[in-house]
Amino acid sequence: MKLTQTELDQLHKIQPLLFFYASQLNHLVKGFDELDDFFELSYQNKITIRDAIYQDRAWIFEKFAKAYQEHFTDDDIEVILSWKNQIKDSFFVVKQLKKYAKFLSEKEEKAYGVEALHETFDELLHLPSWAETVLLPFKGKITYDGLILYKNVSFGASIRKSINHQLSMAEAKYGLITSLPYEEEEEDNEKLLAFYAKSEENRYYYADEIKEIIFKSESLKELYYREVAKSNAKKLSKSLRLAGLKSGYFAIIDEVIVASGATKKEVEKNIKAIVPKDRVGYVYIYQLKRRRGER
Repeated sequence: MKLTQTELDQLHKIQPLLFFYASQLNHLVKGFDELDDFFELSYQNKITIRDAIYQDRAWIFEKFAKAYQEHFTDDDIEVILSWKNQIKDSFFVVKQLKKYAKFLSEKEEKAYGVEALHETFDELLHLPSWAETVLLPFKGKITYDGLILYKNVSFGASIRKSINHQLSMAEAKYGLITSLPYEEEEEDNEKLLAFYAKSEENRYYYADEIKEIIFKSESLKELYYREVAKSNAKKLSKSLRLAGLKSGYFAIIDEVIVASGATKKEVEKNIKAIVPKDRVGYVYIYQLKRRRGER
């Protein structure tokens, strides 16, 4: 999704004047003597000014809003002051969704949902792509400042897999960040465990992190083993179908079927009869569904 025309108009009202102010304040770009000169500035000159604004972000927006307060509405000033929370970084622009594109920070383990300006990111870039830009808070959303350095390179399958893995990890830890500033929350152990348990590769790679979490409580340990069983259910279902089974309920611990039944009620009864009480919480119940057209 892109900003609305009204939002773009507001951004284009503020940004040239901000760049003009910052350049004049710091004597950055020769020939930038009038506001209209902004549109003739080279990309590099705009980057120079943008970087100076970022460097001075702790105080420059208040001074700018005060210096030009007669030009701005209260809503404009709110937008300007929010830009103190902008983020300058290099990112992997991973995928374009309907609402925003997913940006994965190269420096931090965080992912952002970013709305485009005139072109969506899949129109602008060959995704996934590497890009350097500044993310701007904008009316409860995140956009960017329109200055984006990118490399339209094709990533190999292994690199794409690594980027997607990092994106999944970032979302598991912090969620997809869609507004700034980001307020740090306590890690969601349940979401992390679901991510760690998702594949055998994850379980091996994050073995130490898994141990640290599941030792916190028995309920987390139980959750983890249910998630492991859930991830193994697809593989087990293939084996069941190869054995000629078409439907039923199966109780799984890790990658082992420990009970079964024609109905969920039946398998739950069998679980109680077979599985030790201190392991019942580890059980994941999987339903093998009859395929369409099967009798």
